[in-house]
Amino acid sequence: MTEAYSICIHSMQLAEWKELAARQSLGNAAQTAADWYDRTAKPTEFAVVDKVRLFCPRHFQGRSPKLQSNYAQTGVVQAKLNDCTYLVKTHRGNKVFHTDKLKLIGPYCPPN
Repeated sequence: MTEAYSICIHSMQLAEWKELAARQSLGNAAQTAADWYDRTAKPTEFAVVDKVRLFCPRHFQGRSPKLQSNYAQTGVVQAKLNDCTYLVKTHRGNKVFHTDKLKLIGPYCPPN
């Protein structure tokens, strides 16, 4: 009875150790990915009513992807939701976009 009990306890401890090791490995991988992203990311700010291009990497069969534009649609910034997301008005309605998926066409210039 005691030998079976000790084997059971040992297997439970081994399972807990493997789970802990997996969590630590995932945490390290997430931190490495975040560090890599932060090295290349550039902070961008958009004002309300700025015209922007929307990133949508749609490639058509039979055409060279090198010659296709990844920014096919345009929109107008309606509101800033938080540090990295904006509400953009497109021809299909309002949609939320991440800062990385927007490119500034030009600042808003009111008509004279």
